[in-house]
Amino acid sequence: MFRLFADRGIPFAAFQPIAMTYKGSPLRRRYQPDFVCFEKIIVELKAVRSLAPEHRAQVLDYLRATGMRLGL
Repeated sequence: MFRLFADRGIPFAAFQPIAMTYKGSPLRRRYQPDFVCFEKIIVELKAVRSLAPEHRAQVLDYLRATGMRLGL
């Protein structure tokens, strides 16, 4: 993925910790996404045949906790 993003000129950060909050309060634990593209899109990779509801729920939880609005 690193090469694909770089070859296409997509700015990204890999595995960099992001602060999380719950109901406005900061959490001690940090979330480490697979990638963040354009400083606002969370990209989580899964090696599965098809996405399950828990995969979608995971990304939605990360979006809520980080304040980001886009995820894949």
